[in-house]
Amino acid sequence: GILVNWTKGFKASDVEGEDVVALLKEAMRRNGEIDLDIVAILNDTVGTMMACAYENPNCEIGLIAGMNLLASFLLLF
Repeated sequence: GILVNWTKGFKASDVEGEDVVALLKEAMRRNGEIDLDIVAILNDTVGTMMACAYENPNCEIGLIAGMNLLASFLLLF
């Protein structure tokens, strides 16, 4: 995924416009860490919902209430 622009006060030089998955894999390799198989890029709201659902399978909503109000929800077809 290409980082279009930083939000929420995050800043790191030379990252905007770059593939963040490739940058993360390179940093992990450079530091001798584990080889990651990255399968998804999530925002904080979806990550919140998934973290809750890991502990409680009945979780169906992720909510971030801060500068903005963000929500994600489980939709079954």
